[in-house]
Amino acid sequence: GVAALLEHVTEYEVVDGAELALTLLRSVGYLSRNRNPLRPEPAGPQLPTPAAQSRGVRKVSLALMPYHESWEEVVPHAEAFRHDLLAVPGQGAQDLPMPAPAAGLSVTGNGVTMTSLRDRDGRHELRVVALTPGDTEAVVEGTFTQARHADLRGRPGAELPVTDGTLHLPMKAWEIATIQLTTSG
Repeated sequence: GVAALLEHVTEYEVVDGAELALTLLRSVGYLSRNRNPLRPEPAGPQLPTPAAQSRGVRKVSLALMPYHESWEEVVPHAEAFRHDLLAVPGQGAQDLPMPAPAAGLSVTGNGVTMTSLRDRDGRHELRVVALTPGDTEAVVEGTFTQARHADLRGRPGAELPVTDGTLHLPMKAWEIATIQLTTSG
């Protein structure tokens, strides 16, 4: 197969089961149209967008990546494509001292990606996603002593077991989980 690697989320459509159409630039006078012969429902509200087509020069980057086995092999490459390369001066490993490891939060697991971390009401709120078609486990390690699920609005959910600053979080395929972490003290 062939995968399209993108810098950000975009609209797409599969045409006739074989062709992929990507919306790279939308230059219209309205956010959506209520009467569109190509779709039964509007894509959004019919709101005017004055001068939307006059935003100047635009640049879009994407890459096409062939793959052999499963589209799952594309996921780490898509993640790397979205993040810029950080370049630092130096002539080789001897000239580029690496910083000492710092205490903090670690998230690992097959196909598990951290998508956000923020402070909310005195807790660290962590969001992880399982980018796998099967069940997996996120392993979260840090200086926290308590953990609980939360919904997308931050409302507390069920408590989760923490052992020595480690949380083993079973995740279903494609699950998004929001976890609140607390350090007692």
